[in-house]
Amino acid sequence: MSDIVIRKVGLCSSEAASNGFDIFPSEGQIVCHIPELPLAPGNYVFSLFSTVVVVIADWISGAGTLHVAVGDYFGTGKLRTHEDGFLVKHTWTVSPPG
Repeated sequence: MSDIVIRKVGLCSSEAASNGFDIFPSEGQIVCHIPELPLAPGNYVFSLFSTVVVVIADWISGAGTLHVAVGDYFGTGKLRTHEDGFLVKHTWTVSPPG
């Protein structure tokens, strides 16, 4: 049996991304759109919580799971696995001095 490692890898905050929410309808849904989630291969468990005026109003620990398969994230043809964290789109350049 493998050890379970718990790490916080991200936070989606409506207050940080906008002005938060003032009024909710009595029915409907709240959607958080994440266009890219560049996680390293592995299994992830996520929790959800909401606050009202900085007080936690609801908390669902272990609300869901994600399985991220090994893939060619950088499009180089090289399948890589990573021990920790998430993958970040980036490029490298080398310039001669002066």
